[in-house]
Amino acid sequence: MSSDRSSPDGPLAFEVLDEGTTEFSVRLKLAVDPIRPGYEQVAEQLRSLVVKGELHPGERLPNEAELASLFGVGRTTVREALRLLSSQGLVVTKRGVAGGTFVISPDRDAICRYLEASLGLLVGSHRPGTEDLLEARMVLERPASRLAAIRHDAALLSRIKSTVPSGPVPNEDMYQSHFHIAVLEASGNVMLEVMTRPVFDVLRTRMVRSAAPPDFWDRVVEDHRKILDAITRRDGDEAESAMQEHLMHISSVYSSIDSVRHPDLIGQASGVVPVSQDNSDGDR
Repeated sequence: MSSDRSSPDGPLAFEVLDEGTTEFSVRLKLAVDPIRPGYEQVAEQLRSLVVKGELHPGERLPNEAELASLFGVGRTTVREALRLLSSQGLVVTKRGVAGGTFVISPDRDAICRYLEASLGLLVGSHRPGTEDLLEARMVLERPASRLAAIRHDAALLSRIKSTVPSGPVPNEDMYQSHFHIAVLEASGNVMLEVMTRPVFDVLRTRMVRSAAPPDFWDRVVEDHRKILDAITRRDGDEAESAMQEHLMHISSVYSSIDSVRHPDLIGQASGVVPVSQDNSDGDR
């Protein structure tokens, strides 16, 4: 039989392992965080300086020796910190007379790739699940379609039209993949595009197109045409409504596919309409 008795004078707890014996286990009950490796702490401070704008895009960082002296660590620790920042797309190291380590200028595609990789790792552990990704699409794409209807110009509208086949639905994936990206671009909000594109790409890697019902892609193109028509007429309300209906349709199909592939995950995601089954190259 065991019991816990906390010391009234400090954060110590004593546990009697076995009554009748004098064996005790002493455990500190302190709210502390484990000490992280030095290179992670250096990287975090440098990352914070970049995010705050104290280190500007294109600016050259002090050399390894100077950074080591500044942080009070060895050059190896600095080198590892810079490698970590480089893998996150924040700095780049150039060789030569004019070389050094520089803060990278923001690049939309690079940011999307980094977010896609990070999100893919999360989804690989089934947190978040497919339904969470689809719910995020609903939150992001409905207002994007409204903004696209209000803000598009002739060139952006032409770009959307180029992704919607006028005749029979082709076999190529490009028509399905590029429509939503074009709508996001037409919204005029870079953040919506940067946040949503990684979600598209992760869903595409999870969806198995062949598992979708035979008429699924015909319905997808039909939905796209309705959204395009509303955007063309600059009807924001209708564009948002058509996008919502479209996303609800693909969510039901995707969830069904996912439930077949991962039956153990049913009900684990937050409350979204169950999707269909597949996860590889969805209608973006």
